[in-house]
Amino acid sequence: MKAIVKRVARLQLNEQGQMEGSLAIGFFGQEALTRRVEASRTDDVGRDKILEDEVKGWLPSNAQVTMTKPPQWDAVEAPLVAEFKISSPMLMSGGKRVLMPANIFQFNRPPMFAHPEHAHPIYFEYPTREVDDVHIKLPENLQVESLPANQDVKLEYALYRAGRKQDKNEIDMTRDLAIGAFVFSPTEYKNLKTFFDKVKEGDDEQVLLKQVAHVAQK
Repeated sequence: MKAIVKRVARLQLNEQGQMEGSLAIGFFGQEALTRRVEASRTDDVGRDKILEDEVKGWLPSNAQVTMTKPPQWDAVEAPLVAEFKISSPMLMSGGKRVLMPANIFQFNRPPMFAHPEHAHPIYFEYPTREVDDVHIKLPENLQVESLPANQDVKLEYALYRAGRKQDKNEIDMTRDLAIGAFVFSPTEYKNLKTFFDKVKEGDDEQVLLKQVAHVAQK
């Protein structure tokens, strides 16, 4: 059973650095089953709060998240799909230039493996995949000065790809992280850590934006 989390966001950045818009999330396979099992222990309000709190955990601490379309919790064979409205500050100012995370759901996550060595086997719950597709429209007073380079990191059992491109006043960012195994021996730790360190570096990259004057309309 494949375990996939897919996020599709269509967002608008305003002149004050606040990002607002819609987020659709699909949980497939084991990811859906895990959340349905947790939700079975509470009522309808508690079910929705579980997902809202999870989305808040991906964003800055003062983000606002409201579910606009709840999932079909009882359709046990179907993916778990929900839609949200999100609002969050997303820029860090540096004078006439500002920085925006290139991966808004992963930015500033702690490292997966902090220690240089590991004496015991490493276990994940199951093989997983995360797929993000994020579209951000910029306000008139901001333009892209530079985008981080695309990323493509592969191992026999893992894949990390991150794409960033600009289309007029919109930035399109994609991310694909797949781990095809879930048990690793201590001898595999070094390669596993190196892979996740590269993922961390890619996830923490930022888009450099510059402030521009409004052009008066005649």
